[in-house]
Amino acid sequence: SLQWLNTAASFAFGALLTWLVAEAVQRRRALPGPISDDIVLERVRARVGRIVGNPDAVQVTVENGIVRLSGEVPAERRDELLTQLAYMPGVLRLRNALAITP
Repeated sequence: SLQWLNTAASFAFGALLTWLVAEAVQRRRALPGPISDDIVLERVRARVGRIVGNPDAVQVTVENGIVRLSGEVPAERRDELLTQLAYMPGVLRLRNALAITP
């Protein structure tokens, strides 16, 4: 009688373990992967264009999720720009080399 109970418990444990592994694999597949630097660059440039009156005055580079901004922006736009870019998906770090225009 105990041997049957051990066999049933082993089967149930194996089934549970299989289900847990399948769930973990499914959840891992559902997680988004890292965003490529090219996509981050496009998104950052688009955001710069919406915030800054002259987006061509801002140079943007992205390397391994690190966004570097250089060029000139009006003082009243710089803080808004930096705040919005800091929270964009794919931006791991923000390097500010922006100068303020008078």
